[in-house]
Amino acid sequence: MVQKEKFLSTQDKILFIAVVGVLFLLFKKPFLYMVIEWKDRLYTSYTPGPFVPLVSGYIIWLKKDILKKLPRRQNTAGIFLILFSLLLHILAQRGDLQRISIVAFIIMLLGIVLFLFGKKIFSELSFPIIFLIFMVPMEFLDGMIGVPLRIFASKWAAGILDILGFELIRTGTQINIIDVFRFDVAAPCSGLKSLVSLTALSFAFAYLSQKKNWKRSVIIACAIPIALIANVFRIIMLAIIAVAVGKEAALGFFHSFSGFFLFTFALLALTGIGKLLSWHGKKAV
Repeated sequence: MVQKEKFLSTQDKILFIAVVGVLFLLFKKPFLYMVIEWKDRLYTSYTPGPFVPLVSGYIIWLKKDILKKLPRRQNTAGIFLILFSLLLHILAQRGDLQRISIVAFIIMLLGIVLFLFGKKIFSELSFPIIFLIFMVPMEFLDGMIGVPLRIFASKWAAGILDILGFELIRTGTQINIIDVFRFDVAAPCSGLKSLVSLTALSFAFAYLSQKKNWKRSVIIACAIPIALIANVFRIIMLAIIAVAVGKEAALGFFHSFSGFFLFTFALLALTGIGKLLSWHGKKAV
């Protein structure tokens, strides 16, 4: 009876446990910071958070048969990545910059894989490791692009509602449907959370569903306009429901679950683009 080759040998498992232990001790503070941020900002966080490591782990699991067949040759270039990440981590801790330390952790993972297993395995594992960047808390983005996104969403939503015949006045991010409903496109409605989450999803979806880099790039590039359009559509539906049913219904059930509908719409759009690219590829053969 032929014994099935194991994905990880006993030696690999021991090495894996040892590396995980060392990394946990070294990066304990930024790890705790990250988990606390995920917990405290469960509904408002601009990062997919704990789902990101699960996606990375799933991608690595899908590659297990490929990884078993690849040669393992240590590459000393990985030492430079490890040393660089260690220096970056030390500097980040001196300045209490935990996000930078998390980035240093990701770079160190890349260095460890390159050093222990060589270029071919490094090439296969680069994407799921780099994908971990999306687990970094990204609330700083709100200060950078949050306001422009709010203005964009309110401007376009107001313009389309005006075309549809609604009598309204827009002042900045406030939309006032005369004698009916007034609301402000506040920070949670900027679409930034959906933008970050959908961008992360588009990277994973593109990587898993497409083989050619240009097709992956198309899907990733489409994530941003899809997220923006979906958020404008959500604001329009909020106004329509407020006029048709009442502002209580608009600000109640629909507002609470509109994020889910928005994300579903965006996911279906990405899937459609992926199907279209696959169909085009088949026709070209």
